[in-house]
Amino acid sequence: MGSLARPALVARVADVLGRRLTTVIAEAGYGKSTLLSSWWEMAPCAWYTADATDRDMPTLARQLADALRLRVPELRSGLARAIRGVSGPDADQPAHADALGSRLAQVVHAHVDGDLILIIDDVDELGSANPSARLIEAFCRHAPPRLHLVLAGRSRPLFPVERLRGQGQLLELGGDQLAFSTAEVGELVRQRLGVGMTDLPERLHRLAGGWPAAVILAVEALRETPRASWPAVLDGLDRTRTPLFAYLAEEVFAHQSASVREAVGRLALFDQFTPDLCDAIGMAEARSVVTDLAGQSLFVETRQDGSLALRPLIRDYALHHLPLPTSTARELRLTAAAWLARTGSADAAARMLLAAGAPDQLARLIGDEGATLLAAGHVATVLEACRAIPDALRTAAVEQVEGEARQIQGDWKGALACYERAAGGREALPAPLARRIGLLHYLRGHVDTALAAYRRGLEDREADPAEMASLLAWTATAHWLRGDVAACRDLAAQALAAAEACGDRRALAAAHTVISMLAALDGDRRANDAHYLLALRAAEEAGDILQTVRIRTNRASHFLEEGSYPQALQELEVAVRLAELTSFANFHALSLCNRGEARMRMGRLDEALVDLEASRDRYQQIASDMVAYPLSLIGELHRERGNLVQARAAYEEAVSIAEGSGDRQALVPALAGLATVLVGDDPRRASEIARRAVGAGTGLDYVVALLSAGWVAAVAGEREEAARLAAAAAAEARLRRDRAGLADALALTAMSAPRPGREATQHLHEAASIWRDVGNPLGEAKVALALAALETGSGTSPRRRVAEHRLEELGVHAHGAGGVAAGLLALVGGTESATLRIESLGRFAVIRDGEPVRLSEWQSKRARELLKLLVARRGRPASRGYLMETLWPDEDPEKVANRLSVALSTIRGVLDPRRTTSEGHLHADKDAVALNLESIDVDLERFLVAAAEGLASARRGDLVTALPALEAAAAAHGGDFLEENPYDDWAITAREEARAGYVAVCRALAAGASKASDPEGAVPHLLRILEIDRYDEQAHLGLVSALVGAGRHGEAHRHYLNYRRAMDDLGVEPAPFPGPQAPSKAGPGAGGSAFRKP
Repeated sequence: MGSLARPALVARVADVLGRRLTTVIAEAGYGKSTLLSSWWEMAPCAWYTADATDRDMPTLARQLADALRLRVPELRSGLARAIRGVSGPDADQPAHADALGSRLAQVVHAHVDGDLILIIDDVDELGSANPSARLIEAFCRHAPPRLHLVLAGRSRPLFPVERLRGQGQLLELGGDQLAFSTAEVGELVRQRLGVGMTDLPERLHRLAGGWPAAVILAVEALRETPRASWPAVLDGLDRTRTPLFAYLAEEVFAHQSASVREAVGRLALFDQFTPDLCDAIGMAEARSVVTDLAGQSLFVETRQDGSLALRPLIRDYALHHLPLPTSTARELRLTAAAWLARTGSADAAARMLLAAGAPDQLARLIGDEGATLLAAGHVATVLEACRAIPDALRTAAVEQVEGEARQIQGDWKGALACYERAAGGREALPAPLARRIGLLHYLRGHVDTALAAYRRGLEDREADPAEMASLLAWTATAHWLRGDVAACRDLAAQALAAAEACGDRRALAAAHTVISMLAALDGDRRANDAHYLLALRAAEEAGDILQTVRIRTNRASHFLEEGSYPQALQELEVAVRLAELTSFANFHALSLCNRGEARMRMGRLDEALVDLEASRDRYQQIASDMVAYPLSLIGELHRERGNLVQARAAYEEAVSIAEGSGDRQALVPALAGLATVLVGDDPRRASEIARRAVGAGTGLDYVVALLSAGWVAAVAGEREEAARLAAAAAAEARLRRDRAGLADALALTAMSAPRPGREATQHLHEAASIWRDVGNPLGEAKVALALAALETGSGTSPRRRVAEHRLEELGVHAHGAGGVAAGLLALVGGTESATLRIESLGRFAVIRDGEPVRLSEWQSKRARELLKLLVARRGRPASRGYLMETLWPDEDPEKVANRLSVALSTIRGVLDPRRTTSEGHLHADKDAVALNLESIDVDLERFLVAAAEGLASARRGDLVTALPALEAAAAAHGGDFLEENPYDDWAITAREEARAGYVAVCRALAAGASKASDPEGAVPHLLRILEIDRYDEQAHLGLVSALVGAGRHGEAHRHYLNYRRAMDDLGVEPAPFPGPQAPSKAGPGAGGSAFRKP
């Protein structure tokens, strides 16, 4: 057949290059693939045609990576290995799809300079609202500006596109645009029929409705018919009740030879074919017939991979109107399957056997070729085949292959069931099977069950040496976790010897890893580092993603312990990315936890909290007791900020979980941290908890435990004991090369001196130098504040104000140091600008003459709650009746009136025990009570006043005044109002007012940073907004834009995934991935004015 030029449609490729997404949606026969092929020839394209196996999301990800690799060779790197690897247990499929789609887009962005079109044809095969559709959506929304996605199919898009349409990022082509015009029908008639009936084009266009496939078949039917009979054919078209295409096909096939009709009937059995396959199934004159059909292009089309296929409508017609006898069709499929298996196409052979309904042959094929199929990525085919094999034909080999396929997909429960069926109730197992069963239990955190499974394979005398070496190494790891060091050491030595003897890289990685873990317990940092390097090299050479993530995460822990934070973060960036791609929940959570710790040590508290909370949430999703690790670090982060209520809650939860699981490595740091936040209120209990941490032994966190006990003693006034513990911690830290521990021990030594002088100052300077060397600005700033306090002796010196400002920049509420702080900051004393201060943002505390009022001094819990309530009233009088009903609900007012009077008396005694203020801190009469805000510095009032002044100045355009006021407001905000009273209705109004003010302040500061071309400076402010409201879309998108502007592209994409999940919760279509934010041109009042530092 000749070809019909359609220049207007072909030229739409220019529009495609200007859009993020193009959809080509029309029924079969509208020329979608033909149009896409013309674009392929005109612009750089990658092409993939989907089929039903792509409903398995990892399969689709692999296929897309393969298609893109023709244009982006860099996809041959670790990403491709991660996509082809095993998924974690019970993988979160939407999150996994998001991570893979995001990473694919990032790799394309990094390695493609010009425009690239990715065409996905037949997207209907994927279905909708499933992980595969989610993968396509993620790829689309994360796509860089010069990557253009084209989706072609028969139905509406796979995902919501309203926002893309509204932003002009969507091009939509449908049946109306693809239909032939009357002029195009006329040109086709001229090419194929020459001069004929003058009204023929108009009649054909009307009868076919411009449907290209019908028009072409109609013209072909006329071409095979004498001209005198054309009116009769056209009249038949007008009158037929048969579907139009079937009627036309019948007309066309009526004029074909018997050999063509037979060939089409047989070829309809196959999704695709080649001349060699036709020879194999015994088609007479196969090559000449197929060549002739392909040349006509009426019945046959050529695929992108060079294979041939019947056109979809022709195939559908043939299956219904040119059917073969069932026995003949089955025999042809079996013959084809045998030929495909012999020629190395086991995947196609399996699908052919499925269609033939031959479970016996299918069982043999899966048993023989299952491992090869899985290695090639044909997971969905393997699973479909296994489901078709009845129990009577299922061998141990089939069960094991299905188990591996399910494990790759993340269905670890199903995989375990398959492995147990393969075991057949035997106590002794082959080493590979025992290792697989044990590893499934181990990665779920079931260590004892894993160990029992591993032991079932240790007596396998016929095991492959590499399999036995791996089994020994993983068994040793289980013993390490249980604290059985002797057994671990013995098995680890055997594992390393066996791995070195056989040279298998996976086995070597596992063996060197457990040797490294033993070295950490021994305090041998040198051996720990050396074996981890060998383990990492072996794992990467083997392409073992699971072990690579594990080793990099463990290496990062080693760097964190040494104070090498940038190196730790570098390892963890890789580990987190790989863990996201493979969806191993436990290693993902662990790598996030460690990255959060690294960022915290580097002074990036807001980013650290995002990681630590994500780690906590991931552990909670899989019900893992390892959640104690991020909880303990969340406690430490809040302690560093000065949010002691939140710190205590996190530490106490971590202690409870670690005690229940018997995890000593999680318990010790949680106990140590808890002691430091309790000492201000309850020194005796804090001392008991600290001694318990020290008494747990000289494990990995022994220095932390010693330092905790030392700080507790120092804050309690026991300077001699604090000095002893500081010396012990310093000695242990030097022995372990723990630079951070040494710096903290030096600071403790200085603050424990009976009369701090030159020696104490020298210790602090040395501590500051260490913090500077390791890159911990938080530690350095705290020491600077201590130096200012020691050397100037003033709470208001310029040096102190500089140190406090630096801490506030890092997110630490330094204004309350000495009152609501822990550790070093608890000993430096607060500022002396106010004799009486009330802290209510975060922890509630009364600071009198620079010292916090301890709980024991209150005598009455009701009195303390009454003062909180009066603070929440913000100076407004509260009636005595309201106070009594709120504090003593459902009690007789006459009985509680006296209690109220006693509580008010207690408050007066606490606020002014010496009665030095004549006007009093409370205004009270017989009807109402109010707090005297003129005589008390209340942080809530200070914050709201500074916020209002700063925002008002920004709206007026007074940028010089706005910035310091807004920064002062942000520094005064120590947390949510009265965090220890989250459920009391009387606190809600003040809490919401403070929260709204803080969000407005942060938004204005972020806008100011953007205006000043400082995207990095906007990041912490936007993170603080999201800490308060995780559904703030403006903050989410602003954060992603700021990270892109700062060149932190990987983090930008990860935060976009957080945004995507938040919008999913709300049922809102997410906006596409934003580019860098241009400096704001908005005037005052437009969401917070932008300004520049004076």
